[in-house]
Amino acid sequence: QSRISGRMQQSDSLVSGRQGYASLERENETGASTTTFPLADFSQQQHGFVRQFCATSGPPQIVAVAFLTMLGYGAFVAILPKVSTQRFAILNYGYDGDDCNTFENYADKPKECLLGSSDAQDAHAFSELVGNMLIVVSGPLFGSISDTHGRRVLFILGTVLAILGNFAFLYVCLSPKSNPWIFYYVRSLHGLVNWTALALAALAD
Repeated sequence: QSRISGRMQQSDSLVSGRQGYASLERENETGASTTTFPLADFSQQQHGFVRQFCATSGPPQIVAVAFLTMLGYGAFVAILPKVSTQRFAILNYGYDGDDCNTFENYADKPKECLLGSSDAQDAHAFSELVGNMLIVVSGPLFGSISDTHGRRVLFILGTVLAILGNFAFLYVCLSPKSNPWIFYYVRSLHGLVNWTALALAALAD
């Protein structure tokens, strides 16, 4: 009992002396003590991290730019298949009927709409393939450059390339005779400089 009470007093002194850290020690039935381990005040650590993150010059801006970039892409990604299907059906197959997206049943869709949908899927797959191949080729190169000369310029360049796809899609929507391939070509350029990897690397730094 005296030994246990002594260890409890020692634990109390560690709590007061180390500001929120405690050292708990248990004894087994034979009286041998197990390994001592610290307990951190996670609430204080969390608040400290948030304050430090917000006060740091760089990480909040990177998160804001990444959020806005993804928000811009998410604003039109839902209507991209519909616009591409309709445009491919008109340009490639001379479709001049009702909007392809008004047909709810697959069997009721005209043949031109089905072919336009297939072309839209092929274009999207081609764009993603080219973008991923560019990432594989350019990723190690620009990663090494960013480690040596800094990440700011490459991050800005990658963000601009990603945003160009948004403007290309806007152009396709506003120009009835424009080919959707314009968007898919421009969209694939984001693989030249992968801004997502640069943003994560900058945050890790």
